[in-house]
Amino acid sequence: GHVAVRGKGWQGAAWNPADAGYGAYYALGIDYVLGTSVSTNGTGTLTLEGVGGINYNSNSHGAGINFYSTTTANSLSTAGGAITVSGTAGTGVTRAPSGIQLDGGTTHIFSSSGNIAVTGVGAPS
Repeated sequence: GHVAVRGKGWQGAAWNPADAGYGAYYALGIDYVLGTSVSTNGTGTLTLEGVGGINYNSNSHGAGINFYSTTTANSLSTAGGAITVSGTAGTGVTRAPSGIQLDGGTTHIFSSSGNIAVTGVGAPS
């Protein structure tokens, strides 16, 4: 079957700086991290669409899609369907005005015979 993951980052007011002692919130559309794996079989398609939110911390970022891994790589795969990855950067202050942020580690995107399209739209820095 087909798989679609869509996300939109935080769109509200600034975060409370006293919240739980965590100083770097991220207004991410999709946070694809730590060995996440999504696959389809047959002609099933795979779509990731992320829009970053309003970011209020210059030490973090509001990427549309954030990829991060440590010891186990992330993967997106199809047997014969298309893969579409589309990310649009959020607004506000940021350390990386990225539509698609490769934040560390490895992410594999592959298809046996389907088309692959990866599009990131950044914001002015």
